[in-house]
Amino acid sequence: MKKTSALFLAFAMISLPGLAQTDINQTLALAGGITSCDTPGFPVSICDPGSYKLSSNLDTSGLNAIRIESDDVYIDLNGFTILSSITPPTATGITINGGRTRTTVVNGTVTGFIGGLSLFTEVHVEKVNVIGNSGDGILYTSGRIINCTIARNGGNGIKAAFGDSGIIRDNFIRQNTLHGIRQQFTSGGLILNNHISSNGDVGLGLDTITAYGNNNLFGNNSGGVQVTGGVQLGINICSLVPCP
Repeated sequence: MKKTSALFLAFAMISLPGLAQTDINQTLALAGGITSCDTPGFPVSICDPGSYKLSSNLDTSGLNAIRIESDDVYIDLNGFTILSSITPPTATGITINGGRTRTTVVNGTVTGFIGGLSLFTEVHVEKVNVIGNSGDGILYTSGRIINCTIARNGGNGIKAAFGDSGIIRDNFIRQNTLHGIRQQFTSGGLILNNHISSNGDVGLGLDTITAYGNNNLFGNNSGGVQVTGGVQLGINICSLVPCP
């Protein structure tokens, strides 16, 4: 498994008090000019590296909310919600334009879109609620997904594709229409300490070389097989008993 770069880990600390953060709220988003390439209205285009922090909810009315067009971007949702009030859902909550790296999203909620977070990049996502989107909750390639709630999405809770998947740990992943966690064409990863329940397909649909340990799986796949693929690391619990 590829190690997360020291620069990426250092950048994830940019939220410490005292460091300048660029404000994002509904009024500023509609006015534009948040970054050097940002135009009025949604999506908010982030083409300058740095730290960004929400100061209100964002309602995109059916448009993409935030599009990242730079490396080294840290987004603190600051407890607020990014939503689309249009039914049926359209667009994506937070997405990447091109192969950007070292993206961090923390501390808030994304709901009401087709896809919650579509991050084809090296990412760190922590303490984010991705709930009630019509497609995959989180779609990404490599990095870390930590301490999130991913629920009631119309696709997979988390889908990792075409990367090393990194680490997925300490998440609540439930009531998604497809898999709890789905891997496709990855080069491995580490899946630890997740509670995965009541998803429509298997809780863990893993590529062969992925290690998984200390996960609790219950009620996925209509009570059938809870895990496919992967290599057990220690004990996992499937429907109240150790997984096969």
